[in-house]
Amino acid sequence: MKPGLLITMRDMAGAAHLAEVIRALARDSRFEVRVAAQMPASEFLTRMGIAHRRIELPPARETGSTAAADLLACARRLLAEAPTDAVLVGLSTPFDGGIDEAVLAEARVPTFLLQDFWGERNAFFGRGADLYFVLDETAQRRNAVRFGVESVIVGSARHSAYATRDFVAIRQAKRRSLGIDQHADVIGYFGQALQHMAGYHRTVAALIEAVERMPRKVTVLLRMHPRETSDHFQSTARLFAQSRFRTVAANEGPVDDCLAACDVVCSLFSNCTYDASFQNFYSPAPLLVPVSMLFDPEIVAYCRERVDLEALPIHASKLVVPVYERTSLGEVLETSFDPGFRNQVWSRARSQLADPALSCSRLIDGIFAKLRRPQPCQ
Repeated sequence: MKPGLLITMRDMAGAAHLAEVIRALARDSRFEVRVAAQMPASEFLTRMGIAHRRIELPPARETGSTAAADLLACARRLLAEAPTDAVLVGLSTPFDGGIDEAVLAEARVPTFLLQDFWGERNAFFGRGADLYFVLDETAQRRNAVRFGVESVIVGSARHSAYATRDFVAIRQAKRRSLGIDQHADVIGYFGQALQHMAGYHRTVAALIEAVERMPRKVTVLLRMHPRETSDHFQSTARLFAQSRFRTVAANEGPVDDCLAACDVVCSLFSNCTYDASFQNFYSPAPLLVPVSMLFDPEIVAYCRERVDLEALPIHASKLVVPVYERTSLGEVLETSFDPGFRNQVWSRARSQLADPALSCSRLIDGIFAKLRRPQPCQ
């Protein structure tokens, strides 16, 4: 009898990675697979045509809340309703608890987590995964130091799908759909669900000011984060609308298409800059320059609780351009349009990123190998 594998997810980044794993599992005969997802991951899976159970429960803010109890009860039902020999969950930002964290807490079988950000986990209900599938050596070391957990390097599962995509053609099509001239200079701002932090608003204001001072005419593409509410996004959009440059909201369609439409991709510390680096990896010519805006003290303090910013591979290897001083932002943005600089960023992505083609198979092999070993009594 095939071992039963339950896969759950909640965040969009986790869903994007796990969707590729699920597609690989469909070509693999070793597991009986079930999938469950909360929003916004469920909406993503629906768009991808991946069958799953939608968990119609909100996340929990407190472990003693009714929402937390409902999630734990749902996790127990999921684990019990069919033979379950292993659990694979996505990484959720550690603000609150969802189905991933509830399943980890209730599972009495080997548990695995696909980690899409270096050295991060969410143990909202007091228990993490038994084994972490990670991006690279940096993530592996970070997990050992922070959490004392076992990690297996598999690479970036979601970016294995980029191999079949023509990002130059995608850029052209997305710009047409947004009414942006093919030769326009486009800076993308990709938001995050950090509206509760004054430092987030200061960063947005700094970007607007820097773009206004640029000597070139620029169009700014705005993309909201899946965790942002419409009201939060509209408050950001209003700030950009008061500026002297054109702004275009681009919240429809895949985020990958919006990234490709840009010449420069700006965010604070979003995974979208990592996605942009992999678009450069697969592009036959320089495509875009990803930029991390990490100069506000409040934002920097928040980030440092999670990771060493300078040591992040995307920053240390200069795949993504980090801006640590507000006064440098304008210069970085202008330099990002220089052909020679764009070629450097593109060349680094091509030479330094690991080919993700085998990421999904490494992960699936890792789960299967673990299940074949005798497990200790729980």
